[in-house]
Amino acid sequence: MKGFWLTEEELKALRIAHRAERNRHAAYKINAVILLGSGWKLNQVKDALLIDDETLRSYVEKYRSGGVK
Repeated sequence: MKGFWLTEEELKALRIAHRAERNRHAAYKINAVILLGSGWKLNQVKDALLIDDETLRSYVEKYRSGGVK
């Protein structure tokens, strides 16, 4: 996703949240955001996680608007 990069601090916080998350679906969303924010291209994440563009975009928008919850 163009223009979406995470800082090392943001990546660290997301990785901690991912490890602590007990809900698999929520952890899956965090994983997608980590991949997109660390340099993976949208198509790479989409193919690796078997999800569509709009789903990935919604995960990023939710992260941008609310951070790690």
